[in-house]
Amino acid sequence: MEKKENCMTVKRVLWIIVCVAWVNVAQSQSLVKASAIHYQVEIDIRKFDPANGKALPDPIIKFETDAYYSDSHVRTFNRRVKSVEDYDLTLRQRLYDQASTSEYNVDHEAKFMVLKEAHVYKPKSTGKKKTILNYACKEYTVTDFQGRQLSFWVTDKLGKNVSPWGNFQIEGTALEITSSFGVHFIAAEFATGEVDGHFFDVPSDYQIDKIPFPTKAK
Repeated sequence: MEKKENCMTVKRVLWIIVCVAWVNVAQSQSLVKASAIHYQVEIDIRKFDPANGKALPDPIIKFETDAYYSDSHVRTFNRRVKSVEDYDLTLRQRLYDQASTSEYNVDHEAKFMVLKEAHVYKPKSTGKKKTILNYACKEYTVTDFQGRQLSFWVTDKLGKNVSPWGNFQIEGTALEITSSFGVHFIAAEFATGEVDGHFFDVPSDYQIDKIPFPTKAK
């Protein structure tokens, strides 16, 4: 059974990372500026996994996700805060270069990564607008490599191509994500600080599986 994880706000997590960075500064001699966004996440298993989710009396799993981003990279951390009995779901960490079209999905416990290599997306504007946490946002839609629909509410006032669900080449930062498969992210708070210079490095000793990009995905 999965161990129960303590929940911390993004400010608390960022402060811990900053402290660790300072402890290790003699080794790395490098800190980089970073910002972070804390998201509340709900996943409806009836939509995410219809074959197994229909019979669940309470099909909602909840996570908290912190997305850290610099001027060039994004890295996420996920914490489960509500489980569903007899159903196990783990969200892998996202790690990507914001200027690239690739993305790593990382499982540190198993020392395993999935590389979505050259997944090129062209988000389409719907023309809809709304405000989230005092940021003006525009809606963009994407069809992922599995043919599933996603909606991103994006602000251009924060980072570039920042998304807690991975690299979809959006023109800004996603403060809310909805999907046809039951996944919903909503931003809750923000923080800024510094992290170790190797914080966004890709692990060099993990097993890697690659997922090619199908031509039908857009």
